[in-house]
Amino acid sequence: KISGIGKVCTKVDVRGKQIDLDLENVLHVADLRTNLMSVAKITDKGYIVKFKKDEAIVMNRDNEVVLEAERIGNLYYLKTSRNFANLANTKTGIDLWHYRMGHVNERDLKSMANGSVHGLKFNNNEKLSDCEICASEKQVRAAFPKTDEVRVSNLLEIVHSDVCGPMRHASNGGAKYFVTFIDEKSRWCEIFFIKTKSEVLNVFKEYKAKVETFTGEKIRALQTDNGREYCNEQFDKFLSEFGIKRRLTAPYTPQQNGMAERKNRTLVEMARCMMKYADAPPSFWAEAVNTACYIRNRCVTRTTGEVPYRAWTKRNPTVAYMKIFGSKAYVLNKNPSKGKFESRAEPCIFVGYSDESKAYRLYSNNKKRVIISRDVKFIDKSGFEGIFEDFANVNDKYRENEIDVVFENRKTSRTVSSSNEESLDVPAVEAGAGNSRRGRGRPSYARTGQRGRPRKVYQQRVEAADSEEDADESDDFHECSEDMSANLVTEDPQTLAEALKSEDSSMWLKALEDEFLAHVRNKTWQIVEKPSNRKSIGNKFVFRTKDANLKKVRLVAKGYAQRPGEDFHEVSSPVVRSTSVRLFTALAAEMNLLIHQMDVVTAYLNGDLDENVYMDIPDLLVSVLKKIQRGQPVGLRGATKHTDEIQRTAEEWLSSLQKSNPVCLVKKALYGLRQSGLMWYHKLSLTLNKIGLMATKFDPCFYVRREGENIMLVIIYVDDLLLASNNDNWLKTTKKMLSQNFDMKDIGKVKRCLGIDFYQNLDKNEIFLSQRSYAESILERFHMTDCNPSKTPIEANCKLTKPETKNETVMAKFPYQSLIGALMYLAVSTRPDIAYAVNFMSQFNTNYTEEHWKTAKRILRYIKGTLQHGLLYKKTSRSLYGVVDADWGANSADRRSYTGFAFMYAGSSISWEARKQRTVSLSSTEAEYIAITEAAKEALYLKAALNEVGVDCANVKLFNDNQSAQKLAVSLNFHPRTKHIDIRYHFIRDCVQNKAITLEYMSTQQMPADVLTKGLSQIKHENCSTHLGLMQRTFDE
Repeated sequence: KISGIGKVCTKVDVRGKQIDLDLENVLHVADLRTNLMSVAKITDKGYIVKFKKDEAIVMNRDNEVVLEAERIGNLYYLKTSRNFANLANTKTGIDLWHYRMGHVNERDLKSMANGSVHGLKFNNNEKLSDCEICASEKQVRAAFPKTDEVRVSNLLEIVHSDVCGPMRHASNGGAKYFVTFIDEKSRWCEIFFIKTKSEVLNVFKEYKAKVETFTGEKIRALQTDNGREYCNEQFDKFLSEFGIKRRLTAPYTPQQNGMAERKNRTLVEMARCMMKYADAPPSFWAEAVNTACYIRNRCVTRTTGEVPYRAWTKRNPTVAYMKIFGSKAYVLNKNPSKGKFESRAEPCIFVGYSDESKAYRLYSNNKKRVIISRDVKFIDKSGFEGIFEDFANVNDKYRENEIDVVFENRKTSRTVSSSNEESLDVPAVEAGAGNSRRGRGRPSYARTGQRGRPRKVYQQRVEAADSEEDADESDDFHECSEDMSANLVTEDPQTLAEALKSEDSSMWLKALEDEFLAHVRNKTWQIVEKPSNRKSIGNKFVFRTKDANLKKVRLVAKGYAQRPGEDFHEVSSPVVRSTSVRLFTALAAEMNLLIHQMDVVTAYLNGDLDENVYMDIPDLLVSVLKKIQRGQPVGLRGATKHTDEIQRTAEEWLSSLQKSNPVCLVKKALYGLRQSGLMWYHKLSLTLNKIGLMATKFDPCFYVRREGENIMLVIIYVDDLLLASNNDNWLKTTKKMLSQNFDMKDIGKVKRCLGIDFYQNLDKNEIFLSQRSYAESILERFHMTDCNPSKTPIEANCKLTKPETKNETVMAKFPYQSLIGALMYLAVSTRPDIAYAVNFMSQFNTNYTEEHWKTAKRILRYIKGTLQHGLLYKKTSRSLYGVVDADWGANSADRRSYTGFAFMYAGSSISWEARKQRTVSLSSTEAEYIAITEAAKEALYLKAALNEVGVDCANVKLFNDNQSAQKLAVSLNFHPRTKHIDIRYHFIRDCVQNKAITLEYMSTQQMPADVLTKGLSQIKHENCSTHLGLMQRTFDE
């Protein structure tokens, strides 16, 4: 809508000089926040407009240049004075600051403009225009009544904290929660982004170390709600160790944790408004919450009347550099390799402010990552506009990689540097008033109910803090949102080109030099002339950022191009069985041995290849070899002195590269080659044999050395080794020998291996195996962290069947197969109590409905209530024995029976199975008979394993609750009623006759194998699980 027509007088830059420019008949459009000049009107006046690649010029009839415009992106911007850029309309005043400051209300803006912050200026008589986004995104319920203010006199006297989440969408970095820590004195807030609630203690440790160092004060009290992430033994121990007092809300009264609850609500509301204004996809809420926290720390707090930044640092903040979240920006391309005619700027999206440097955080759609830069040009347009479809797939991208730990736990810290923030070194940028269009609609935000509470209720009275926001805002943050989650990370390069173009290019290059130096030292290949009858395979680099921002580059061969029979023959390498890991643990507990762990660095490169594999020359190899030859610094450590052997190898390779068609003849088991795993196994096995450790017949990854009373056990899993011995000299000798042959890390006492946590107590002769961390990750992955626990994994007499027809539309709604697959690892590793439920539900993997999905989620709810359960092994001096049971005709669809058995040693299960039988049994006796036979096969395997290790096991007792089946197994007489039974199942008779197995009766009421064949009542399920060795334990991390 045109509100007026008039004349505008300004100054423009032409060829380095400022001249006056008078524009007649200028239209004033109140809602238009961009100044536009019509090319048609210019040419109508007789002027000539010429557009070039980087600029446009306007000339008069005498060919004199009267106007100049600079090209930025696809638009040309007139070179005017700074004042003209701000002439658009009244929204460059208080309205502009409203958008820049994350939609802060008018009262707080005017309070800050009175001098509490630097750089915020506008006419104090201006009124904030109605903001539709604020009206829609800040609707809340009535406020909870306030109580007296908690008064403190020192920083860190009381720190308030609360967790927000889980979110419906994971952030770009994979986080599902954020946790805030607020200092009551200053109201300074720091925010951390986490993937699981179990990480809260770790981030609190980081927060404590940082803020105590910055302020010189000590945290005296921590105020939280009763959530399990805060109320657990590990947190209690940490607080007690440092003398930090607990302040907890009354049970089920989140309003008493008012300060943290309100802070989280405020950050979510600000982030939601910023995202909607910028039309940002849901996965970018991370950056929005991060920016909201940054802004709130620089806004006046109504309760204290002071800006948190000033109260925290004793300095006034400046906000002159602040921009509107989501604005389009152009970042100067500093790549020295760019051509003269290539673009000098890269389009990006402004997503926040850097904490580590005085610069902006900007998202590059080309690089698909966040970059940090101070050389930025902002324009008044949403950066997300026009590329929304590209960003729509961001969430899916990260969901597909959920299992791979690509992103480390990262946090966004609000601790300021020691430098004065007033001197933030950002360039003078032409003002863009922000996005002129509204978003297409806010993301859908899920609501959450009351949080789950711990069984242990911490009773303590605590006062609710005074409100720091508007009085009409609700204190019940849980109604706000669960769709805001962030983990601010920078994605590692995917190619060498990306690495060399990145801001960390020098670090990546040095890491690449380290990788090549390792190959030269290891003589991984020879440089030869490529045979005319052979093809060479390619290679690539894999880039990873490790802890402490350490860069790691690995050269990987493209093994998929290898040809069978020519480039490789055998490829299958042995992998340790889960039963072997439990047997190893049980033996250690029975013999009171401490389990040690060692890790092999670049394990595969130690293996020698039997075949001739030719590989292309890797990129940049020549330049690194020349640096080694010249004695120039190489790698992250800048090594200049190299051994004579390395110098000779580098010179030989350089000389061989002069061949007409040079390639690498790979001699070592390079990562990516299909036979590398097998070659490494052979090399490691040979080394262990020299020490006296021999692979067992029952598992080629289980090694034993025994001489008299001395024994040593070793199991290997690729590059992880577990060792246990009652002879310290043997243990030391083995570690020394391994370290001499390979680059080893001696981790010492094992704590975590194969995704299992090991807790060892030699005083009690106990070893506890737990997968709590893995179980929590499954709950996180399927959004069940705060679910209500179930007492059993599956209801008794569950009669689910496959649907008669397959509904692909319904199936597509639920990640059923992913859930069953995730649960399967738990069921076969440390949780026999869910083995039947998982096996039963797995039969519906190819055809399921919403009812099946809900039933499968019941297993998750059971896991939620049994997170601290695991297998407890201890010295019992009892020999191996087994329990076996069958549920006749249990499957209502095909009437097949279920077999379940478990074998016990050292007080807990070392092997178990729950599965449906292959044939239909005509009677319960037949079903039990078949189950006994299947158990007998496992019994003989375990018996042989124990004997080979040196544990005498002449006979295995097998308990069953069906006397008819036992009589059938003992008798050699012909029975007409059993003549149809497959001959393979009569194997049990031979075992009984040879006295390898003894069958004994156990009543149905006492039979623990029941839990492996059917759903049970709560009491029966708990009793069976306990008899299988499942115990509840809480250990310090």
